[in-house]
Amino acid sequence: MAPRSTPHLLLQFGRTEVIDNTLNPDFVRKFIVDYFFEEKQNLRFDLYDVDSKSPDLSKHDFLGQAFCTLGEIVGSPGSRLEKPLMIGAFSLNSRTGKPMPAVSNGGVPGKKCGTIILSAEELSNCR
Repeated sequence: MAPRSTPHLLLQFGRTEVIDNTLNPDFVRKFIVDYFFEEKQNLRFDLYDVDSKSPDLSKHDFLGQAFCTLGEIVGSPGSRLEKPLMIGAFSLNSRTGKPMPAVSNGGVPGKKCGTIILSAEELSNCR
């Protein structure tokens, strides 16, 4: 089976809930994503310190980002992947979909600034 041909677009898939006043948030919101074994599905996770009700992310403090593929999460032991959050480390090239150095949005580019733990679980095909 040939991989599906899709353009490399950066789309916001969703946002977690806001958790107030903690250095170790445990997000509850889950996202349902179709997994295609034969296709590389690039993911980017951005973390912000939200201090107001504004949905505009430029009004909040950027804390860091992490990149991986959905296959990395699914293929990790226990489908649990731990990644360092980096400030201004990379962004995805819109043409190739590959990570590349990015302009820093505050802080020291490439500086580690915490960890994000990502997990996946398979949903059965039921209604």
